[in-house]
Amino acid sequence: MFTLKFRIKKYRYPRWYYEFNRKLAIIGGSLVFVVACLYAFNAVSRYFFRHPFSFVTPIAEYMFCFSMFLCFGSTLQTNGLVGVDILRRFIDRHTPPRLHRVPVRTLALFGYLQALFYVFFLARGAWTMGVHAFSINSVTESALPLPQWLIYAFIVLGCVILAITILLIILTLFTDDDTYVTN
Repeated sequence: MFTLKFRIKKYRYPRWYYEFNRKLAIIGGSLVFVVACLYAFNAVSRYFFRHPFSFVTPIAEYMFCFSMFLCFGSTLQTNGLVGVDILRRFIDRHTPPRLHRVPVRTLALFGYLQALFYVFFLARGAWTMGVHAFSINSVTESALPLPQWLIYAFIVLGCVILAITILLIILTLFTDDDTYVTN
């Protein structure tokens, strides 16, 4: 039987990083709840008191973006992302079950490397835009002027967390752990 030559037998996805991503996801979910409360508060103040608050929308947008990027690592490590399994189904149909391991792991490795490539360029673009926004002291055009570099900092932080998660998952592909290979 054909096996991968670069197998790391003792490696496991670090429990502390799993817990770290889980706590970030809880914080991100809490931020989404706070965003919902802010919009509800704004609706009540607009319709009942005839006095809407103009600062709610920019703060809610920033919080929602931050919550999204906080949750990406946790979503990826729990296999919560939507994937296209056309090639996986093709492999399952056209290879004997004892030979599934190598092509499926290669396909997963290719997918994770593609994601890492995308995350790198997203982080690089956000970093460049953030440095530019910081250098010109750019702020939002609303009643509450928030610095625009802050949103880019959220994106870079989320990309770093996601890149570390992807690298740790790639390491698990070279072990006997099938957590990130199975559907």
